[in-house]
Amino acid sequence: MSRQRREKTSEGHRAEKKKQQAKKRRAERRAYVLSICGIKCQFCGNKNSLEFHHLDEEDREFALASNMDRKLSVLEEEAEKCITLCRECHIEEHRRLRSEKQ
Repeated sequence: MSRQRREKTSEGHRAEKKKQQAKKRRAERRAYVLSICGIKCQFCGNKNSLEFHHLDEEDREFALASNMDRKLSVLEEEAEKCITLCRECHIEEHRRLRSEKQ
């Protein structure tokens, strides 16, 4: 194998390793944030398909689920504004909130 090919293979391996580490870190942070918000749906008790729901949409700084790479202190602060809901209850809650606004 040529030196150039070995370097490309090594770079690819490093990139894949970094990608896997980032994925693991996001999963660990999600588990930590869930421990703050609750590890089950606050409405029905389901422990599957959990999502973060901001109690007051006006206090929302960012969406937790897609921002697990932020500093832990920032995640903790945002998590304090949320509860966990299963996907189904989350959809229903937003339907209810929309109908209240009308």
